[in-house]
Amino acid sequence: MTCPAHSLAATRRYLTERDVDDIQLLVRALPKDAQVVDLGAGSGTTALAVLTAHPTAHVYSVDNDQVQLDWTEINLHANGMTERWIGVCGAVGSEAVRATVKMFVGRSWVDLLLHDAGHTRQDVLRDLRAWLTMLRPGSYVWVHDFAPMEEAEESYPGVKQAIKELEHEGLIRWSFEPRGIGYVGRKL
Repeated sequence: MTCPAHSLAATRRYLTERDVDDIQLLVRALPKDAQVVDLGAGSGTTALAVLTAHPTAHVYSVDNDQVQLDWTEINLHANGMTERWIGVCGAVGSEAVRATVKMFVGRSWVDLLLHDAGHTRQDVLRDLRAWLTMLRPGSYVWVHDFAPMEEAEESYPGVKQAIKELEHEGLIRWSFEPRGIGYVGRKL
């Protein structure tokens, strides 16, 4: 079934349709009033996928580029989805940004963490180590660009290296094989 996030994925090409499906599968299992952190706003495809799949979820998109947050807001507004969304501009892994999101969330944990920010090993390790502290044990974490995509011009081996390190450290565990190019795991 096509949704606005599928259409945005097709035109912006930051996510694939299968990535949208994976995100929406995770989101549908979340509790009422779920709190979702979206690291790397892009053009809003991830936030739109969450908000169209879950009628009461709240999304906090974090990006160090205000232009990306502006595009996210434009695309969410065009689909009537801004009332459950907040954009936060700043360094994705910083304590100040986490404190800001925590203030909006109103509690000490979030229900789902989605990462499509920096793609180097160091970026992914920094971001996930920082944000996993706010994720409730057993909750899902989705990380984009884990697997290479045949038609993509780029690949990001640092993403896979970081995930393998975090698994080895016992912070996350692989959960299931996604249909898209992301990684799906759970916080231990």
